[in-house]
Amino acid sequence: MNPASVAIPQPVALDIDEDLCARLRAALSNLSFPHSYQAGRLEIAPPILAPVSWQQYEEILAAFGDRKFRHVYDQGELEIMAPLRDHDRVKKLIARLVETLAFELDIPMSGEGSSTIRRIQSEKGIEPDESYYIQNEHLVRERRELDFSVDPPPDLAIEIDVTSNSRRRYSVYAALGVPEIWRHDGEHLRMLARTPEGAYVEIPRSIALPLLTPGEIERFLAMEGQTDQTSIMRAFARWVRSQQQPCAA
Repeated sequence: MNPASVAIPQPVALDIDEDLCARLRAALSNLSFPHSYQAGRLEIAPPILAPVSWQQYEEILAAFGDRKFRHVYDQGELEIMAPLRDHDRVKKLIARLVETLAFELDIPMSGEGSSTIRRIQSEKGIEPDESYYIQNEHLVRERRELDFSVDPPPDLAIEIDVTSNSRRRYSVYAALGVPEIWRHDGEHLRMLARTPEGAYVEIPRSIALPLLTPGEIERFLAMEGQTDQTSIMRAFARWVRSQQQPCAA
């Protein structure tokens, strides 16, 4: 194998305070944890840590508290990511499109953002870029804390691959039972549905939000950089309303 063809995991940097850094060190005390910390910036190299026990994973989540951090945990392997601005701009715009659609069509929805989905039975956990309850919104409406051993996972998870590749995350989503994923690779959006066997297959339009196809979302994403996001939302809302008007006789 050509060494140049082997992808080398790049270090990941997180902006955290000294107290949080100390709690992370304590949680990973029995693990070789290659890192440096200076002036509020923690650099981890490589960003994939193993073996990390479920208890350590829970301690890391507790250390971060309400502060979210991009990660995936898969049976002892923890990968930490730090999204860049391009990543966040794309995910925010897609999220605004989803939420505008729900508002215009009066669809009950609960936006869960990047809340961690984890299940001890499968020893898997993940933090999506965005996630939503739509079909199952009524089942979690009154729940202040979710327990994924009894509560359903979000109906839709959104992954942006501008700075990482989420394909390796599919098995985690499948084990957690997430029925639909949208994956944007920086150029194109793909919609994927979970099969009964636990694989994800590409679909031509969303199951959770059937009005939407990858092409329609890409059309409005392409407006980014040409105008402001508020104008994009107005144009999208007009399009949604136009789809609900009866055809002329």
